[in-house]
Amino acid sequence: MLDVRRGADRGRRRRRGPAGEVAPDTPDGGHLAGVAFLAVYGAIAFRRALRPKGLAGADAPTQALGATLGTALALTFLNPHVYLDTVVLVGGLSARHEGAAAAAFAAGAALASIVWFYGLGFGARLLAPLLARPVAWRCLDLGIALVMWGIAIRLGWEVLAAP
Repeated sequence: MLDVRRGADRGRRRRRGPAGEVAPDTPDGGHLAGVAFLAVYGAIAFRRALRPKGLAGADAPTQALGATLGTALALTFLNPHVYLDTVVLVGGLSARHEGAAAAAFAAGAALASIVWFYGLGFGARLLAPLLARPVAWRCLDLGIALVMWGIAIRLGWEVLAAP
């Protein structure tokens, strides 16, 4: 059973053993794999930043409505992140709430989803002229690389500092 506590241990996760004692988590292969993945992903983004390309949406060939809808459905329902985010992440967070708080959480999650996806759709149209410029992609990819490397360093630091 996972018991999350904050305080002197600065937010480190702690596990309860069979006898109920609390011991800090120890790093495992998952932590190291996470560090490696983030470092490599950051390097890929940095490499893209060295040779940026603009967005060529206006020059792209058009598709029939059926093909476009089929692609949209496939990207939606065949994407494992849909299920991980919805079921695991949001479902796990919602389990902390009961009664009216659960209904408020569900309404807030639904509203956030609507705002996010409509914002992506309309924002893409508004940002298309900016994203047609390679310098915008260079900045975006550099930002992605720095964030990935920052998270990798932080996770690696936690692995090294763990008892």
